[in-house]
Amino acid sequence: FNMMVLGYAGHHRRIYNPNEYSFLEPLAGLNEWISIFSFLLGVFQVVFLINIVWSMSKKERSPQNPWKATTLEWTMDYPIPHGNFEKIPIVYHGPHEYSRPDLKERDWLAQNEIYPV
Repeated sequence: FNMMVLGYAGHHRRIYNPNEYSFLEPLAGLNEWISIFSFLLGVFQVVFLINIVWSMSKKERSPQNPWKATTLEWTMDYPIPHGNFEKIPIVYHGPHEYSRPDLKERDWLAQNEIYPV
């Protein structure tokens, strides 16, 4: 947004010293903020890349359904087979089966699970 404001004010894209022009003097602070935020963006990208490398080097894998979701994509095995499912699952009900009082061990039911009797 700050760069757009500078452009509307008449700041050219490639100026060696923008302080040479008197009409750009009130906007000198915006150039400093743009520089600070671009530096911070670069720092955060380095942190992001370090996190990716660290996460990929861990041997620990997440469980098959860590968020206890009820939809079919959480029933797939890892690694995912060709075509997503080795055998097409049967859907018994909709995806929003949460907080069911008749379930004893957990309060959700996946789409491919039959209602308990």
